[in-house]
Amino acid sequence: LGQAAPKPVPPLTLFDIPLYNPKTARSAEFITYANFVWGFARPHPGEAELYQRFARIGMAPGAPFFADALPEGIKDAIEEGVQAAEKAIEEKSRNLGPMINGWKVMYDGFGTRADLKNDYLKRAGAALIGLLGNPSYEAIYPIAFVDSNGEELNGAGGARYELQFPTPPPVNAFWSVSMYRLPEQLFVKHDLKHYALGNQVPARAPAVPRLQ
Repeated sequence: LGQAAPKPVPPLTLFDIPLYNPKTARSAEFITYANFVWGFARPHPGEAELYQRFARIGMAPGAPFFADALPEGIKDAIEEGVQAAEKAIEEKSRNLGPMINGWKVMYDGFGTRADLKNDYLKRAGAALIGLLGNPSYEAIYPIAFVDSNGEELNGAGGARYELQFPTPPPVNAFWSVSMYRLPEQLFVKHDLKHYALGNQVPARAPAVPRLQ
């Protein structure tokens, strides 16, 4: 009371968000999504040369993109590049650390720009596994793709899996185990409705040393 009215709230900014389509994202049209997201990011000075190279095929922060307007042969070349990149990223995601007792232990997939030293393939491979991971001095991420017989962990034929620990994992803070559905990278639905089982879950979740 007795004070001037506050300034009016600025008008709401509406964004024309491109509708996501998995098939589109795996074509030359992925640039539509990249350009949109880049419109909200500040280019790093160390990547100025990369942005200049990207601009040659229509990649620029916030810029519209029309694949059919590309010069003849360029769209096909981008499509081939997308396929090659997907294959390379998938392979890298499976080789981000040593294999220890059947677990691929990812030591250096996450971290700061300085930690990763502009290794974009490593960054992409780690992002395919999971976003926003901590650097290895904060957390370690062992990943299992196959069972003890070398068979892919996909539940085929009603397969059941059991994870046993002779002793609880030695940690300073906590440990947890999550199960993801591939290729969507989403949690696997189950009756417990706990998606990170470990030493900090409620008592009704499976207890160490056995998880089924």
